[in-house]
Amino acid sequence: MVHLPLSQDFRSRTGTSFQQLDIGLADDLIAVLVTQKLSKLGINSILLQKCSDLPKENEELTVLYHNGQREAAAQTRPVALRYEETTLVVRGERSLLPASLPWSLPLTTGPMHSCSNRYVAQLRDSSVIIESYSQENETPLTLNVNPLRGVAYQHCLEGRPLLGASLNSDEVHMYCLQETSYQQCGHVSTNKFDLKQVIENIQSDESGRTLLQNYRQQHSDLWQKITALMDGNEEWQLWDIVALFQGIAPASMIPGYGLRSLQDAAATSLHAKYPRVSFTDSCSPRNEVEPDPIWALRSSLSYRLAEVAPEIIAGGCLESYGELLGNMILEQVMHLGLEAVVVHGDLLEHRTFAAALIRTVSPGCAVYGSIILPQDACGALGEMVERSY
Repeated sequence: MVHLPLSQDFRSRTGTSFQQLDIGLADDLIAVLVTQKLSKLGINSILLQKCSDLPKENEELTVLYHNGQREAAAQTRPVALRYEETTLVVRGERSLLPASLPWSLPLTTGPMHSCSNRYVAQLRDSSVIIESYSQENETPLTLNVNPLRGVAYQHCLEGRPLLGASLNSDEVHMYCLQETSYQQCGHVSTNKFDLKQVIENIQSDESGRTLLQNYRQQHSDLWQKITALMDGNEEWQLWDIVALFQGIAPASMIPGYGLRSLQDAAATSLHAKYPRVSFTDSCSPRNEVEPDPIWALRSSLSYRLAEVAPEIIAGGCLESYGELLGNMILEQVMHLGLEAVVVHGDLLEHRTFAAALIRTVSPGCAVYGSIILPQDACGALGEMVERSY
């Protein structure tokens, strides 16, 4: 899905009220423009039905437009995310499945097939075939290193010493990947924070108390919702806490949904550069970086009190976190004397984060992401590679 923000000038000239277009294919954009014209003629809706020759997995792609706006779709159409010439992540069934790759590693005596999160990899006639399969309960990834092995294999990098970065919303793991072994060399967590404790820590000094007092006065409705959550036993991600205070979290906010809220909000804004959000104390040594919700919240609240739009602050969170992790990756690459890094994880699904990461890392080393397989399918391929050693 491509999120296309609309400029104020375009909305003024066309009389369009919505902020962005969600476009899966060029046909969707054409349909939006056509229905805008039809609505002026009194034709308020059209129904686009599936074609008879669509593949079976796409039979439910029925989209309804009303007054020029996309009303409903049975499923989204995720596409590959690219930054300049680098493919960072492939997700969804529109990728190349089943995929067939030449198998260039030694055969083992064990069964040469592996399953990972709705995908299976098998050896057939000197090729490895990766397919999707349906099962009631998804099989979780057992090792963060497996998808990284799968990304490396797609680029014919097996056997080369690499840095692997598993970039997920709750945790980030970095590994030094050797041909037959790996060693963890970095870890960052944004998970499991107590909301009440975070607020109490901010109020421990005068500047923090003043910050929260001003926030309560200007956004009393949001503060009431936040205080209602403080007495619960939930543990929140850093992203959840920021999204709650910015007022972009859903009404029935549950732990773990904050990053998606920030991503959706940031997709409605288009800026060359976002405000910088701090995730650590500026006095902390760079080799002891651990994102702290206290600093992220103080930084983002300062922008909100200065009347910066929440969607721009959301973009700043993603961009700043991409730069933070990019610097950590680059330091590890230089420390270990490596020349390339393979990346994987759900954080890469947002262009703002991915662009900041690549922009930070690429001057020092090559960056590789998935080019053929969906995210989860990389785990099945990587497990096959791991077994061959």
